[in-house]
Amino acid sequence: MKKWLLLLLAVSSRSVLNCQTSAYQDTDGDTSIYLEDSKANLTFNVSDTKFSVGNLFEPNFLKLERLTQELEHATDPATKATLNKEIQDLEQRLTTSKIARAEYGFNLTGKPKTDLTNQILQTSNSPASVGGGGSYGIHRLGAKSIWDQTPSDHLRDDWFLLNVTYSRSTFDTVVTGSAAPVTQHFNGFTLMPTYNALVNIPDFSFLVGVSGGLNRTNNVSDLKKVEIDTTDSASGSVSVVSQTDAYLGAYNESVGVPIYSDFVFIPKKLPWISFDAFERANVVPTNGYAEGGAGIYIAKPDKPTEVLGGLSVGWKDGKSMVAVVAGWSF
Repeated sequence: MKKWLLLLLAVSSRSVLNCQTSAYQDTDGDTSIYLEDSKANLTFNVSDTKFSVGNLFEPNFLKLERLTQELEHATDPATKATLNKEIQDLEQRLTTSKIARAEYGFNLTGKPKTDLTNQILQTSNSPASVGGGGSYGIHRLGAKSIWDQTPSDHLRDDWFLLNVTYSRSTFDTVVTGSAAPVTQHFNGFTLMPTYNALVNIPDFSFLVGVSGGLNRTNNVSDLKKVEIDTTDSASGSVSVVSQTDAYLGAYNESVGVPIYSDFVFIPKKLPWISFDAFERANVVPTNGYAEGGAGIYIAKPDKPTEVLGGLSVGWKDGKSMVAVVAGWSF
């Protein structure tokens, strides 16, 4: 009976602990937190007018949850015996096989041309873009299975993901006021191994994320956004002028080494609120930067990772960066 109580607790806890991916973001939408679950999610970074929608699947954990729910409602002794056998076999696989604990997912991202940040928060000027990616990982690398855990165990859950993303954007750059604008077609990518862990102590929970890898980046966010007037035609005293957005300065692209980390603090007496201390950096000289900051997030009662909204403030190369993020899971 104790074993089944622990298992049922694990099933109910999954909806509390693991319902949102990438909710803890900075102004650029970067994060090192990827919560594993089989629910779809949508986040919208108001500061960078960037949205992300995706899903992360865990087939065997979903199957275990379904079988446990069926067992809870079963009344026929033969059906109970069959379900018990299926659950025990699946438990054995989840305990002994990393392949059985595999998880995978996808995400799509987009950023429209209109930049609300430039109009309201004045903290970012990145161009419109579209992208997507996928992830593959293993659930429970070092944490014990739920049915083997004791109240004294601090590491409650952990998971590793390899995230691969691609993005494309097109924009104009100009070096001087007299030079003709140059259209840039940027193809970016990221390859980010990520480790997350959920740590529990008597009065608090901590969600830790560490991520580092490679990406292809540019310095467009450091350039000044300007408008270029081009005379299309002139007749007498009437001139037809077209305006286009461009980025003023010396444009360059490079391969970076990003390193991100998040430390999310969740007080158990206020389970609807969480605090995130984060770090973001690119440790190569070209387009390198360092950023640190903190955020506060409001979530559903007793579901601190189902973030409804949040605000973070970072300091990037001496400049303050404000991010406003909204999230949904369904």
